[in-house]
Amino acid sequence: MFEKWRITKFEIPEGLVNEWFAQEQLIDFQSIHVDSLEEVEVLLAEWGLDSARFDAPWRNDWPF
Repeated sequence: MFEKWRITKFEIPEGLVNEWFAQEQLIDFQSIHVDSLEEVEVLLAEWGLDSARFDAPWRNDWPF
């Protein structure tokens, strides 16, 4: 099975947090393609992000 992941990172100006915004208004926009979950983990670590924070808290370990 071939995996392909796209990770997108961007910032928006503080004044637009509760507003609609366009891509042109984004700050530090990065969209990167990687080929494995391991590469995702490495990239998030390089950005200083803890990948565990992206885990869904509602997991139910289905099926039992």
